[in-house]
Amino acid sequence: MRIESRARREAIARGEISYNKPKDNLTQSQVAKYLSYNPHTGVITRIFSESTRKDLLGHEAGSTCPAGYRRIRVCGDTYKAHRLAFLLHLGRWPNGVVDHINGNTSDNRWCNLRECTQAQNIQCARRSRSTKRNTSGFRGVFLHKPTGRWWANITVDGKLISLKYHDTPEEAWIARRKAELEYLGEFAPPNDYGIGD
Repeated sequence: MRIESRARREAIARGEISYNKPKDNLTQSQVAKYLSYNPHTGVITRIFSESTRKDLLGHEAGSTCPAGYRRIRVCGDTYKAHRLAFLLHLGRWPNGVVDHINGNTSDNRWCNLRECTQAQNIQCARRSRSTKRNTSGFRGVFLHKPTGRWWANITVDGKLISLKYHDTPEEAWIARRKAELEYLGEFAPPNDYGIGD
């Protein structure tokens, strides 16, 4: 794992330098010799193989890892399918992280992919499991035991923002959801609770 300095991470976030990893030196024409990308379905198909496994031709390339990402081996290295989709569709590697808009890591349709920073990708990550501290069932809403009221908060750019105390967890969630939409905009996580939009 490569450790990056804070200055490098900030330069990447500003778009001054590319996030591309050292192995991201393949060109679109090199990859297009082996793979074909359908932006409507998100499927990357193997169209040429130098191996003896000719039975793979015409089928979806790669395999799915435990986290749900599709990984594809091409030209001696393994790549995540969403990064290859960027290369095959735009002719360049993404300038940062690729976010799956709907949270489904195996959905590589072009309409579901967008470039973002690592911080934006973390903010919009789907967090369906509650932590031990979270007794409300809502993301960012916690019971404040001394007062018996519900506290909402959100972290933006590494800073914790308090959204005050509320009488019910639902009221606290509505405050949290408004803050997500205000601070995170298009990178706000999906509303899994059906209230507050």
